[in-house]
Amino acid sequence: MKHVLIILIAVLPTLLFGQQEEKNFELPLFKMDLPINEHTGLISFVYVVEVNDVPKDELYSRAVEWINVKYNAEGDILQMEDKEKGMLIGYAFTDMTIIEVGLGEIEKMYYSIKIFVKDGRYKCVVTDIRFQSYASEYDLYPDIFSAEHLMIDELYNKKGKIRSKNMEYKEKTITAVRSLAQDLQNAMVKEKYAAEGDEW
Repeated sequence: MKHVLIILIAVLPTLLFGQQEEKNFELPLFKMDLPINEHTGLISFVYVVEVNDVPKDELYSRAVEWINVKYNAEGDILQMEDKEKGMLIGYAFTDMTIIEVGLGEIEKMYYSIKIFVKDGRYKCVVTDIRFQSYASEYDLYPDIFSAEHLMIDELYNKKGKIRSKNMEYKEKTITAVRSLAQDLQNAMVKEKYAAEGDEW
C-alpha cells in the first residue's frame, strides 16, 4: 500500500503539469481558424471587453482620444461618429513587411475599425482587411488583394501545400490585430487622469 501511495504522489505532479501545459497550448497562427462574419462573408475580429463602473460617455471619450493619438500621422480616419449611439467607425492602414525570396517588401494593410460603447463595456471589430504594395516605378498602380483571397482561398496550393507568403500574411495579420486590440484595451481600461492640482 505504501508503494502505491509513493507512486501516486510521484506521478500526480506530472499529470497536473501535463494538464496545465495542454490548457496553455495554442495552435500556430497559420493553423488558426479565421473568424468570418456570416452576414458579410468577411474576416472579422471581434473583441468585447468589460470595463466595470465606467459610463458610456467616458468610454466614448477614451475611444476618440485613442483614435486621435493612434492615427495622428494619418489624419482624420473617422468615417462615422455618433456619441448618442456610442459608435465610431474608421478606415486606416498599417505597414506590414512581407518576406519573399529572402527580401522584405513593405505593404499596406488596410482595415475598417468599429468601436461600440455601452455602460461598462465596449466592442471592437476589425474587418474589411486588404493588402496593397506601395507604388513604384515598376508598378504605379499595385493591385489590392482581400484578406479572404490571400489567407483563405489561396492559402494552400493545388497540391495541398501551404504557401509560405500567404502563411506570413495570415500570421502577421493576426498578430497586428491582436496588438491593435490590446493597445485599445490599455487606453479604455486606464484609470482617470489625476486632475490638475492633485497631489502626485
